[in-house]
Amino acid sequence: MQSNPVKAKKFIVITGVINTLLAALPLVIAVIVIPMFKELFEGFGADLPLVTTLYIRWHFLLIILPILVASFYRFYALKNFLVLNWKIIFCSVLSIHLMLCMVFAFVGLSINAMYSPIFELGAPQ
Repeated sequence: MQSNPVKAKKFIVITGVINTLLAALPLVIAVIVIPMFKELFEGFGADLPLVTTLYIRWHFLLIILPILVASFYRFYALKNFLVLNWKIIFCSVLSIHLMLCMVFAFVGLSINAMYSPIFELGAPQ
C-alpha cells in the first residue's frame, strides 16, 4: 500500500503530538506533584506505607518510561515515514495504547500511593 509522503508525515506528526501530550501527565506528576507530597509526608513524622515509600523513591520511572515509548515510536516512524503502511499504523496504534496504559496506571498508582498515608493517619485508632 503506497501513499503520499505528505499524508504519512501528517499521520506521524499527529501520533507524535498525541504521544507527547500523554507523556506530559506522568512528567507533571513526577516533577511537581510527588515532591509536594514528599515534603508533606516528611512533616508527618510517621512511618509511610511501603507503596508510598517505593513510589517516592522510584518516581523517576514516571519520567523514563513514557520517554522510552515516545522515542521508540519517533525513531521507528522517522525511519519509515515515506510510506504509510501497516507497520507505521500498527506502531502508531501500539504506541498510543502503551502511553494510555502507562498514564492510567501511573495516575492510579499515584493516587493510591500519595493518599494512603493520609487515609491511614485519619483512620480511627
